[in-house]
Amino acid sequence: MYDSDSDGKITLREYRDVVQELLSGNPHLDKESVRSIADGAMMEAASICMGQMEPDQVYEGITFEDFLKIWDGIDIETKMHVRFLTMEPIAPCH
Repeated sequence: MYDSDSDGKITLREYRDVVQELLSGNPHLDKESVRSIADGAMMEAASICMGQMEPDQVYEGITFEDFLKIWDGIDIETKMHVRFLTMEPIAPCH
């Protein structure tokens, strides 16, 4: 869904777009803060998936296999608390 060019991985640019979209309704976060959040998360993904990287290595993006590796490393209590934020109010069901 977030792999906008359908190349099999979510690149840093694509991930920045996702984070920007998700956090755009928060008036307390400026564009640079949102970018830092995305960059930090991508660095964390790289460290989990590739381990210690050499200075000339580039992490090209999160593949589905990387996602599974990251998700597998999260304990069940944390998984139960994953929330999806929305800035839009949910209409009540009648």
